[in-house]
Amino acid sequence: MSGAFLFVVLLGLHPSHLNIFPLYSSFTYTANQIVGKKIKFLREQKGMTQQELADLVKADRQYIYKIEAGKKNITLDYLDKIAQALQVSQSEFLNTKI
Repeated sequence: MSGAFLFVVLLGLHPSHLNIFPLYSSFTYTANQIVGKKIKFLREQKGMTQQELADLVKADRQYIYKIEAGKKNITLDYLDKIAQALQVSQSEFLNTKI
């Protein structure tokens, strides 16, 4: 099992369930992309726009876009700030069942 696949499972993203990863064999996503997809999934699940999330964490909407696209490397502290804004616990963020 690849490290990236294990990371996906730990974040609760299942390729076939969310239809965001085409095939296990073509798995080439970075940790930033995986975290970004999880943030986007949770944000959309809450019915929140990128701008609303940006306002809550006092960031620019473009910054949230870049995080969700996996183009920004964020700290665990900033990830915690986003989780709080999305009103999810760290354990819910890392939950394998979504």
